[in-house]
Amino acid sequence: MPGSCSRRRTGGWIPAGLLLVALLAALAPPAAQAHAILVQADPPPGARLSLPPDRVRLWFSEPVEPTLTRVEVLDAERRRVDRGDLRADPQDPRRLEISLASLPPGLYTVVWQTVSRVDGHPARGFYTFAVGAGAIGPTSEGIQAGLPPIATAIRWLRSLALLLAFGLWTFHEGVLAPAGARVGPSAEPLFRLSRRMRLGGGGLVLGAAGLWAVGWASWTTQGLPPQVWGIALEQAGLRALITSGLALLATLPALHPRSAQLRRGEQAIVLLLFTGSLLSLSMEGHAAAGGDSLAVAADLLHRLGAGVWIGGLIGMSAALRVLQRLPPPERVAFLAEAVPRLSSRALLAVLGLAAGGIYRAAGEVGGLDRLGTTPYGRLLLLKSALFLAALVLAAWNRFWMRPRFGAASPAATAALPAFRALVGGEALLAAAIVALAAGLADLPPPRTLPGTVGEAAWILLGRPATDIRLQLTLTPARAPNRFDIEVRDPMGRPLPDLQRVILELTPLEAPVGTRRVVAQAEPDGRFYAVEPLTWPGLWRIRVIVRRQGREDVSSVFPLDLPGASSPREVDPEALEWLRRADARMNRLKSVRMREELNDGEGRAVWGEYEFQAPDRMRVQLEGGSAAILIGKTQYVREGGRWTALALAEPFRFPDFHYAESVEAAHVGPEEVLEGNPTRVIVARGRAGGLAFVFWIDRRDFRLHQVLMAGPGHLMAQRYFDFDAPLSVEPP
Repeated sequence: MPGSCSRRRTGGWIPAGLLLVALLAALAPPAAQAHAILVQADPPPGARLSLPPDRVRLWFSEPVEPTLTRVEVLDAERRRVDRGDLRADPQDPRRLEISLASLPPGLYTVVWQTVSRVDGHPARGFYTFAVGAGAIGPTSEGIQAGLPPIATAIRWLRSLALLLAFGLWTFHEGVLAPAGARVGPSAEPLFRLSRRMRLGGGGLVLGAAGLWAVGWASWTTQGLPPQVWGIALEQAGLRALITSGLALLATLPALHPRSAQLRRGEQAIVLLLFTGSLLSLSMEGHAAAGGDSLAVAADLLHRLGAGVWIGGLIGMSAALRVLQRLPPPERVAFLAEAVPRLSSRALLAVLGLAAGGIYRAAGEVGGLDRLGTTPYGRLLLLKSALFLAALVLAAWNRFWMRPRFGAASPAATAALPAFRALVGGEALLAAAIVALAAGLADLPPPRTLPGTVGEAAWILLGRPATDIRLQLTLTPARAPNRFDIEVRDPMGRPLPDLQRVILELTPLEAPVGTRRVVAQAEPDGRFYAVEPLTWPGLWRIRVIVRRQGREDVSSVFPLDLPGASSPREVDPEALEWLRRADARMNRLKSVRMREELNDGEGRAVWGEYEFQAPDRMRVQLEGGSAAILIGKTQYVREGGRWTALALAEPFRFPDFHYAESVEAAHVGPEEVLEGNPTRVIVARGRAGGLAFVFWIDRRDFRLHQVLMAGPGHLMAQRYFDFDAPLSVEPP
């Protein structure tokens, strides 16, 4: 008989399936960070080159799609000077390269546009560099190409279609079919309605997928050659086919006119098909961006819960209209079976929805203060408010309506209009929540914004000149880092002639050059910059202060980012450089040295040192403290008085032995340091987690500068006045 079915309970299968899917998602490989941004370039932004480069290399924060990427290098007249041979590195999908024609002196602009492989978001930007005496213009990196509002609407339709198709199936198998079996032949109109809704959900999935594929192809190919359109459409079609194809396969049982309820094995297959479809959505969005497989599992659990909830509401809302045509006894019998089942499944769905949503929100927001201060946070608050309103309606249905229908009494018919209104209102709120979720998918989550709270900020102090005090606050984040800079005089007052603050960021363990960034001024006279520090390992951060009518001055800070893989053995060439530097410095008769020490928490010590062979040193610390070491005697001045102390071991100078204290080292680039041609050597100490950078003169192996970074200990030393006349005497 059409519409007949054996009464089999499937309530245990849905939560078991949800658990199975969560475990499967937890095993999914982590994806790269979404929203590709430019993190490094060679030549770097703002560079002034003495020799023209033969190519431009770009590194992005995640793998990009080469076929949907455009890179052009333009001269000052906006003419292309690249050879048009853009290619991706087969070993590193984040790296692109394009060769250049012979460049005369002048200013050049690199314009780039690319698409993320993770979620398909486009990004574009530009930066400038100069060859010879060309002037440096404004630079910009990682400008996110905003998606049009229609993109959010289509994303909402695509997501809602998949959730609805899945939810209508769970409603049919877990609610309508068992309740219809209790009613008997009179439930045939309900079965026909369920079949039409499930087939309509499949058709909506297909239409939304096609619309999304065409829209995605058009958004990602703006500004690209016409021949790329077919490639983009093919890629979009493949994504849509994976997502919608699984959902369409899952809706095939609705084509059979006599299939009221599937067997348990068939239910498991359909559940896995829908799960794969929803998992593909989770792998396209922010959940996969952070490389956290638990985030993918939580997002999937969130989508599954939303599907069960929305499908149940819409399915019940439609069924209530058909139910009016049934005789009162059958109507009451149907409600007595359907409402408790719907209520139980809605409770499980809401728990899964809330658990996944809370985990995802905690990972994406990064801190409570980001809720009201970012577009993503504010939209999330609105979504949460609608969810709470829907929970109120759900609680009313659960605790007030369910007892009336579960009793199978005539009072159920009287309560039907109110129940219909409550279910319809809850369904509308659910659709609005899905729309807000689609909007969240198109916004950068706060965790990717600079200054993510919850991570300790580095507070570094510098003294680039005797009349300047500088404070650099670096707030680490998973994406662009924020640099806050304050420049004052020794009394804490703003500098009246301050013109500009410039950052130079150099990864010393990656051959990608220096990135030069002009900090932006804030209304209170402070400065800030937002730039990514993506490469692990040692960085040199130089803060340059430019004043009107004066030479630039700067402070240098080392920074050791975790994640660097040090070589197992010392590079023989690097070790030879260090040995020669030790030998040359150990022949000195005298030298002066300026040292800056930071602990990363806003405490610093600045000292001026004078060394005289064979056993003398004088140091003057900022603040008035001073010391003199001569052999086994140390003289200390505090409060204007000198005190003599005996040393256990005599002081010796020179005593350089860096080559003996490192366990790993490699040769870095050549640099001109204050007119001196140097070779950079990067090394790791044998103990204490210390990292060193040495600038060794290429002519005579004198050591000009040493940077050291360790736990709570950052040091910058600058050597000068080699073998200059000086005399260190007792006070």
